[in-house]
Amino acid sequence: MKVSQFTREFIRRNDISFVGMRNTALSLLPKDKTVLDGLYNDLRRGTDILDDETHLNMYLRSFGQMHKAKLDAAFSCLPDIQKIFSDNLEIYDWGCGQGTATICLLDYLNKKGVSYSISQINLIEPSIQASTRAEEVISCFDNSIKIKIYKRLQKTDRGALRGLLIFHV
Repeated sequence: MKVSQFTREFIRRNDISFVGMRNTALSLLPKDKTVLDGLYNDLRRGTDILDDETHLNMYLRSFGQMHKAKLDAAFSCLPDIQKIFSDNLEIYDWGCGQGTATICLLDYLNKKGVSYSISQINLIEPSIQASTRAEEVISCFDNSIKIKIYKRLQKTDRGALRGLLIFHV
């Protein structure tokens, strides 16, 4: 798989964490404030579908710290996380963007020393550029996890889900 400039830089920096991901994004952004202001306005307060590396980087600059803080607060409320994540779990990351929720989850589990057993991560995201980045970065955390990308919600056979432990982020 050919990896993006972002992922090459992320790996080179050797800080496989959400903070490392955000710092990589910051390093690849232009320095000119006028250009940064224009990029920020393009984001439409984080609601636009992002389809290029520069806007993905700007999103992490503008909203990354806020997302990490709210996700860490939510994850800290989970009871017995070791038990939850040790049972061959499947994750669904709805509107995953560049995988912020899943990456923050993996980062949180690693920082807490939680051994996890995740069989598959399902990324649902209309932006190919964003979901590709999510897949590349998640693979840096753990390349043994199977990752599937969906551009939109697929019909699911409910019978196929029986017996699976599923975590939605």
